[in-house]
Amino acid sequence: RRAMSVHGEHWGTEMNHILDYLAHTGSVLRRKGSPARLEENLERWVRDLGGGHALYEPETPLDSRGLKPWRTPRGSFEALKTVGELVEESKRMHHCVSSYAGLAVKGQSVIAHGEIEGKHLTVELTHVRTTGTYVLQQAAGIQNRDLTKNEKKVLQEWLVEINKRGI
Repeated sequence: RRAMSVHGEHWGTEMNHILDYLAHTGSVLRRKGSPARLEENLERWVRDLGGGHALYEPETPLDSRGLKPWRTPRGSFEALKTVGELVEESKRMHHCVSSYAGLAVKGQSVIAHGEIEGKHLTVELTHVRTTGTYVLQQAAGIQNRDLTKNEKKVLQEWLVEINKRGI
């Protein structure tokens, strides 16, 4: 079974780009709006990786809420430390995580890069101050690929570990 493709991308990836664009820009689809104009704006936004990072210098630190690197034979995760690393993550992973720069600088989102079985993924967590725990918001592979069962299992192990340590 082949996945539907739009502009050479998997349909789900294209929809994610559209939804991310609408959410992050505050744009609204209008009944009489031009699909060509939406496509043009979307392509510019995706090409610029969401633009959220443009407000910050690359060396601007991200507030990772004290999250420490985690490495095991099964996988590894490490919080991104600067806006520059966030932009590189967007480029490497072909998704719009750099549009979360403002949230990550303020510590409202903690963005981490993971590797499991040689596959790379990006993770967004929030930190609950009252309990000192981290909550998974989203995780995706390259081009917003869904995680495999094993990747989800290792991700869950990491979440249990970081929440047990209270870091």
